[in-house]
Amino acid sequence: MVNIKRTVAVVGAGLSGLAAAVRLHDLAKNWDKETGGKFPLEIHLFEVSGVLGGRASSRFCPERNVWLDNSQHVAMNCCHELLDFLKRTELLEYWKLQREMTFCVRRPPFSGKSNLRFMPFRNSRWLPRPLHLLPALCGLKFLSRLERFELLGICQQIRKSKPAEGISISEWLDDLFCPDRVMNLFFEPVILSAFSEQLENVSARAAQKLFQEVFFSSRDGWHIWIPQRPLREIFDTALTLVLEKMGIHVHRRTSVKRVHDGRLTVSDSEAGSLAEFSADAVILAVPWFQAGKIFPELVSCRTLNPDFFEPRTITSVHFWSDRELFSCANLVLPQETIQWIFRPPFIFEEKGICYQALLSDSDHCAAIDPSVLEHLVHEELKMLFPEANFRDFFVRRSPAAVFSCGTQLDEGRPTFLTPIPSVFLAGDWTATGLPATMESAVRSGHIAAAESFEFLQNLPESTRNFGGSP
Repeated sequence: MVNIKRTVAVVGAGLSGLAAAVRLHDLAKNWDKETGGKFPLEIHLFEVSGVLGGRASSRFCPERNVWLDNSQHVAMNCCHELLDFLKRTELLEYWKLQREMTFCVRRPPFSGKSNLRFMPFRNSRWLPRPLHLLPALCGLKFLSRLERFELLGICQQIRKSKPAEGISISEWLDDLFCPDRVMNLFFEPVILSAFSEQLENVSARAAQKLFQEVFFSSRDGWHIWIPQRPLREIFDTALTLVLEKMGIHVHRRTSVKRVHDGRLTVSDSEAGSLAEFSADAVILAVPWFQAGKIFPELVSCRTLNPDFFEPRTITSVHFWSDRELFSCANLVLPQETIQWIFRPPFIFEEKGICYQALLSDSDHCAAIDPSVLEHLVHEELKMLFPEANFRDFFVRRSPAAVFSCGTQLDEGRPTFLTPIPSVFLAGDWTATGLPATMESAVRSGHIAAAESFEFLQNLPESTRNFGGSP
């Protein structure tokens, strides 16, 4: 029986840190090592800002008096660990499952028909896998009949074959004789949405794993969950109540300057004072470009090479229209600079309808002045919806929101262990086998929690660290 209360410090309250803290609580609560007791564990969560959720948050727009999400976050039905985390924390009630997507393309000029073609993407409820995708792929009528037939064949090869190591998805598709239009109008939008990266820069093996989990492993893996409330309300306001019930200590506006073996140097951002905090284990759940600064041993021992990661920018543009642009929940735009258009279901105003345009691969726009980028998006929207009037554009850019999943990236992502046995890593950039997604972040938090809990169980009782208030 364990008699000594152990202390864990989780640094960073993004999704990976939040998932780690919740999983640690559950592991300690359900611990039953032949004695039937609860593992005595104290969990402290440190966050440099005043808001939980990391990138999955919102900003206040004073011009409209509304909260606008930093960018649109969706969860796919194949994101099992993320959905498990949302269920465990009672947050899934703020999300709605959508069982189809809608592709949208412009018709040729002077065709004599309406400007846009809308094509629902939905699978069969009755056909066995992988034939369940047949109606969805055949419904993509911006491709010719021959191209759709070829797309079905390419998907079958992706499901059954294995790409060579070190090649990109574009190289693999070339090897599979994928037509250019099929590559550009189907595979490119899918890869851009998942990886925020061009085809030639994404590992073929990473892309194949994505297709297996999203389209082939289950009938409904690609169905998406869309938040019905602002992200800040979900991952900060609502989740805070859950963490309080669990007894997890949350330290907001507390910056961790340095992680030592069992000690943290922390700073109160308001008071500016430094203090020491002792812990038996530390989970470092911060971005890769911060981890080496807080814990330099990662770099000196070559566990982490920050330069190996190539950051990618995601840009979202909120705008208001004087009318409803479409009746479905969102649009996929395979031929445009804008990849997606979402309509936030929680923003209702008398003077206009709010939408969010998403540019997943926007590094080419990162240096552009926001007003110029606003103009580019506005011009594209006018071509798509010429009858509508648009106003109040708000550009939200997230530099280093994700990283490039290059052909050699899997080899450069660190594991969850570090040179110091009591310090563990979490984050979507660790070796989860997934691109930089919410699922990857939550998975890393769960693994780091399991590793640190195993370490604590095997820690000799003579080893004591006494938690102290920062």
